[in-house]
Amino acid sequence: MPQTTKTTTTTNTALPSSQTPNDNPEDEKTWRLAHVTSPGAEYTLRSQNALPTVFIHGLDSSSQTWSSVQSELSTASIAVDVRGCGVSRMGDRDDFGIDTVVEDVKKTLSLHELLQRKSGGGTKRVILVGHSMGAKIATYYATKYPEDVAALVLEDMDIRRRPVTANPIPLDMDVVRFFNRRFATLDDAVEKLTRAGYPSDRIEKWVREGRVRKIQQIVGQGDEEEEEEEGCWSDVNPEFRALSYERFCDNESATTALKDIACWLKGADAPFPCHLLIADDEMTICDNESVEEMCQIMGSMLRVQRFEGAAHSIHNSKQEQFLELLEDIVSNASANK
Repeated sequence: MPQTTKTTTTTNTALPSSQTPNDNPEDEKTWRLAHVTSPGAEYTLRSQNALPTVFIHGLDSSSQTWSSVQSELSTASIAVDVRGCGVSRMGDRDDFGIDTVVEDVKKTLSLHELLQRKSGGGTKRVILVGHSMGAKIATYYATKYPEDVAALVLEDMDIRRRPVTANPIPLDMDVVRFFNRRFATLDDAVEKLTRAGYPSDRIEKWVREGRVRKIQQIVGQGDEEEEEEEGCWSDVNPEFRALSYERFCDNESATTALKDIACWLKGADAPFPCHLLIADDEMTICDNESVEEMCQIMGSMLRVQRFEGAAHSIHNSKQEQFLELLEDIVSNASANK
């Protein structure tokens, strides 16, 4: 039996220097995202030759949601902080949209050393996993760059149009617009997120989980003496939630993207498998009619699996079953690379 060794994750998660609307260091509209990389929990020939997995989080979340999955997954993976979330900068809100969010991910993957081919140039294909809103982003990515994808995994997502008024969080846009995620104190962060519209129990949960946390920040630069000062940071960004509903949910873009994927797969020489994972009937956000439509669009190319007892975050609430399925998907995709 091959020897296995536990490995550790590496991060590229420095906090943005500021959170102004035009916080873009090179005047580009897309950039490399903050991310967490794991080389895999087991160092074996099989795991090292496997295709890497890329994780994309949903609303009010960050790469942190995948931390325990990454630590247990036997093969290499990358979890990104989508723009405006985690510690990735937001940039100009006018640039926020499907194209820029997808291009952020593309730039991040194209520059990542884990994905570079050792011979022949180019980058490796990936197993692309998205949760909820992240699954929509994964769908958009697979539409634009299908040749990058070895398998597509959509976790608790449907394609139903959701108007801005359907947002379950009653956001106060006067507070949310140009939301600054750096605070002087934890109390300031809690107060601002409360005024944005989030319920107190949800904010308290984020504090316990570390999504809202104390940080050490540098004050005084250049000729001034640098000092460390305690502050607070929120991985959660209500402006990302608001813009996502406005520009991703309140239209037919997800339906169009899924149709484009189905069309591409039918004519592809090397089609990739698509998996739809659905939480328990009592906790899923998926609409049954919308799931039926997804099945009609994709036909036998969409493999649907329901997780009894799973909450919306299947990867955390039913992690053992989630990992078992994902290990199989990675293994099968890698065998066919």
